[in-house]
Amino acid sequence: MHAVGIVKKTYYDDQTPVWPLEKKRVLFPWRVSFCMILFSTEPIISHFVKVESYVDGYGIGELAEYEYRRILTEIQKRLNIGLNMG
Repeated sequence: MHAVGIVKKTYYDDQTPVWPLEKKRVLFPWRVSFCMILFSTEPIISHFVKVESYVDGYGIGELAEYEYRRILTEIQKRLNIGLNMG
């Protein structure tokens, strides 16, 4: 995992091409808006998301709160930053 984000609102369908592979048709129409995203060039943590937690295999997955907190704790350690997890 190189990045983790908080989705601003539910996913939506958008037929605007974004990626070079989408010259003839949109391959990845489901999009999300993020209110926050943390990214690292090095992997932060390995995490398995059950297939049932994905939205039709589009790479949009949902985490339980305890999983999210575990990932944020690892981010805090790796990046030596403080995060308010509420």
